[in-house]
Amino acid sequence: MEYIFRKSNKVKETLFRLGQYSMEVVSDKASRTIPYEGITDIRLKRKGKLFSMTIKTLAQGTLMITNRSYQHEGKLIDQSRAYMTFVRVIHMHLHEKGKVSFRTGFVLSHLLLQIIGIAGITMLVLFCMFYFDLAAKESLFIAIPIIIMCILIGFGLWIYLRLRSYHPTQIPLHLLPSTT
Repeated sequence: MEYIFRKSNKVKETLFRLGQYSMEVVSDKASRTIPYEGITDIRLKRKGKLFSMTIKTLAQGTLMITNRSYQHEGKLIDQSRAYMTFVRVIHMHLHEKGKVSFRTGFVLSHLLLQIIGIAGITMLVLFCMFYFDLAAKESLFIAIPIIIMCILIGFGLWIYLRLRSYHPTQIPLHLLPSTT
């Protein structure tokens, strides 16, 4: 299985060839072989109609592949069918031969921004309660926003830790391009 990808019109094509026990990456500079045992992490992301797969390796660094590529003339083309096939085949190889963590594109910085936003809103509510002298009358008015904030932060952490990983035989379909 081969996938040819060109990330910009200023660089040459990169060929990804999947073998029985390794993946070969051929670029204009060199050819390198990455054994499946050397791949540690696969991360699938989607931003609109742009689908990407990030491959983290022990010795070779990080590789990024998308469903869009540039032709020699600089025209952007959509390779969704070939990209989807490549993603499924590499998942099959890694499931059989590697110990890899498979994750979705959930980013830790987004979670941190949500936590900061929730804390900020809670502080704003508490400030308004003290300003309008509602907190002095009933201590329950202080406890409710803090409890809600803790619940929302806990739910956000649960989503971050639980829902972002997947099994390689059950690739989330929303992270694969539609070929219809």
